[in-house]
Amino acid sequence: MKNLFFIIPLLLLFSGTVLHAQDSLVVVSEVNLFSDGPEGIDTYGLIESKFGIGCIEAPDLYAVNHPGVEHIIESSDNEVGNHFVFKIHKNDDGDRDTGKTDRQRNEIKTYANSANTVIGFKGETLRFHWYFKLQEGFSISKNFSHFFQFKAVGGNDSSQPIVTISGSINSDRPEFEIIYNSGNGTSDKQLIHTDWEVANTGEWMEIEAVARFEDDGYLKITISDLWGNQLLAVEKEGIDLWRTGGTFVRPKWGIYRSLNSKSYLSDDEETAGFANFSIQKLEIEDNTGFGSQVSINEGSYIFPNPVEDILQLKFNTSYTGNLKVYDLNAKLVHQISIFQTSQIEWDTHNLMPGLYLIRMDNQLLELKFIKF
Repeated sequence: MKNLFFIIPLLLLFSGTVLHAQDSLVVVSEVNLFSDGPEGIDTYGLIESKFGIGCIEAPDLYAVNHPGVEHIIESSDNEVGNHFVFKIHKNDDGDRDTGKTDRQRNEIKTYANSANTVIGFKGETLRFHWYFKLQEGFSISKNFSHFFQFKAVGGNDSSQPIVTISGSINSDRPEFEIIYNSGNGTSDKQLIHTDWEVANTGEWMEIEAVARFEDDGYLKITISDLWGNQLLAVEKEGIDLWRTGGTFVRPKWGIYRSLNSKSYLSDDEETAGFANFSIQKLEIEDNTGFGSQVSINEGSYIFPNPVEDILQLKFNTSYTGNLKVYDLNAKLVHQISIFQTSQIEWDTHNLMPGLYLIRMDNQLLELKFIKF
């Protein structure tokens, strides 16, 4: 892929997601896991510093599995910068130290020893955001190949993922899909799917998942390319995202696939890239209440995009707060204080060429722009 920063007029993305028209979502906590590159601190130590000691299920961590080969490393490129690379090997990797020969996994997760800010309790709304890339030609099992899961801890059917982003082969047709399971012994339901080739290009994708973990919950998942074109998108209200008797719901990222159809899988090492994990806890505020905060969505814009010098931002109402500008390695590069204004102009000539992200204090706002 050519250097994205210089060839794409990236469209404005509003990540604010309202559960109902009268509500707005306000960020109350945020945890980010960002790679610091191949020359940074120990990769496994970096991951555990955010998700907790023991959050990694990589084959090299088990003497009976595939020791001696690091299965999660760090790299860097011109599209998303520093990122994690997950490796999988058909003939060498297994499932932790379980001794199972019908599956293999290389995953990271949040779990009981993780901070409360990275797991979802009943009634809570969380937003998950990350970048994802499969090696071009990545092979998938005829049975299942999962790359993201929501899993319950405790309660009924906790072994069955609630939601997964997967690749599978259905009626001899390879597909990229989002799957849901309501528990109680029910079968998986394919919420949406597309051809596997859509995901299997070797290009980065951007993924956002917003979930209210409740019996009568809410789910929105959007998978887009870096041009802003949607590849898969689903939104469900009144969906059961809680397991009876459960303690919390946790996310898992990585490669977890079946070995029951090995002939479908490549003999070579295969990789998946992950970058810029973000977990936000959100509170719902009634817009009609005194002091409530309005989500920045329709009626706001950023122009021009890409920008050479002056960037204009117009919001749907007046705001007071701080606009913070980050590069894709989560480094704060600029901050703009605004007071009771709905429009600003900003001279970007001091910025290096690249892709940048603007956030506002206490708002579910994520504006993107390219600097030439």
